Amino acid sequence: METLKKYFWLFSGLCTVASLGIMCFVPLNHYSIAGIIVCVILAIIFAYLCGKNKGQKDMTEILTQENALSVSKLSECQTKLELEIAKNKPFPDSLFQYFDECKEKKEYEEIIRFGSGIARPLWLSQKYEARLEIGRYIFEAASETTPENYEKKVKAKIDYIGWTYVELELYEKAKEKINYGIHLAKNSTDEEFNEKYKTYYIAKAYRHLFGLYFRKGKIEKSKEFLRIAVENTNDIPDIRGKKEAAAEINYSESLLLTEMEEYDEALLKIQTAKDLYEELGSKEWLIKIDNQKAEILIKKGDENSLNQAADIIHDNLKKSKQHKFMKQYVRSFIAEGHFYYKKRNLTRAKKSFNDGLLIAERIGMKYEKRLIDNELRNIDN
Repeated sequence: METLKKYFWLFSGLCTVASLGIMCFVPLNHYSIAGIIVCVILAIIFAYLCGKNKGQKDMTEILTQENALSVSKLSECQTKLELEIAKNKPFPDSLFQYFDECKEKKEYEEIIRFGSGIARPLWLSQKYEARLEIGRYIFEAASETTPENYEKKVKAKIDYIGWTYVELELYEKAKEKINYGIHLAKNSTDEEFNEKYKTYYIAKAYRHLFGLYFRKGKIEKSKEFLRIAVENTNDIPDIRGKKEAAAEINYSESLLLTEMEEYDEALLKIQTAKDLYEELGSKEWLIKIDNQKAEILIKKGDENSLNQAADIIHDNLKKSKQHKFMKQYVRSFIAEGHFYYKKRNLTRAKKSFNDGLLIAERIGMKYEKRLIDNELRNIDN
């Protein structure tokens, strides 16, 4: 882009100079005088923009010098990782080796910065074991900073470690880590954490406990945790954090209402969740929410609802594959299987479930694999 700008202004300048030269040989009249005036104005603008561009370049150089330390650290990290990967060493192992080196040098902020940045991509690519280890590194590093990074400590326990254990279906470990995160948040003496983050993470932790017990089929227990999550969501001070929490609460309530066969109410909740996530701009969550909407419509079972569900599933299969949201891709195949099962097309339902199962097994989606196995057994019986 910068090269394009450079040659654009160079071309414009040459055109201006050439125009001025040509005008010198044209007989004077009111048209040629107007042309000269326009060329002079263009020449002035060109000179101004060249000077402005140089000023911007100088400022960029100053900012680059001011950030030289962090840039060099990132470059050093990338170089080391690239060298390890070039030796055919797995990426997570290369990253953990780098973190071990950072620990030896007491560069804890580097672990937090780089680990936090990569935790989300690991989640989206279903690298759960690697994300779990990242969480451990972040928690240890956040405990060693001066002052300790309390927000990252709590986030690591509740989210990077606790919820990842839920995805791995290691529920007892998940409960232990999430509850410890709640303990840290409730007993915090860190003023900044208490003011900005405390209620957000407590609400998130109780939503995680809701999800854990809902997956285990313990509906009454899950309701209790969702109620506590709602209470804390109302007290979240950050607007975006509160909106995100409210979206997830509405999604969770739609799951409960679907379980209770209150489908119209469930659809209202899922629409509220969708509206909130559209404001937040979360592509993955919008697909997740639409998959849940399709599941509700399939359970309603009337012809109009099934037609709506078919359209949603078709769209979600395309979008989740396009954006490489593999978890949602599998969930879309599960919804498609349910759709065909409802239509009593068991052959097509089995194919959809098997398509989802193939991906779930390949990328380690244990919960979804178990759901699909149950559906396939149901068809075979």
